[in-house]
Amino acid sequence: MYRKFTIFFTLFVIVISLVPLPQLTIKSFSLNDKLSHLLIYFLVSGMWIRLGYIESKVMVLKYIYLVTIVAIFTEILQGTLPINRYFEINDMLANLIGISMSVFVGYMFILKKK
Repeated sequence: MYRKFTIFFTLFVIVISLVPLPQLTIKSFSLNDKLSHLLIYFLVSGMWIRLGYIESKVMVLKYIYLVTIVAIFTEILQGTLPINRYFEINDMLANLIGISMSVFVGYMFILKKK
């Protein structure tokens, strides 16, 4: 059940990331936007890390790679698809920081269990 929810949530994040938006007039830096990117990818990677730990009692690197690829490619697709979204390196960095924070927390949790 947890595997299905993790996959569903990841697909939900991908779909929400690629849904066309109404025409945006100005591209601006928003701290709330960057924090939401960080939080979403912290949660997504945390879910995959937890799933890997449930399955094998270790941190499964392929799941971390999967989330990293999703974070990078959704941001690239936002800049290349005609969906009125922009590629922003700061969004990608926020995604990667969220993933890194989740890996750190997961690693500390696994170390604590040993």
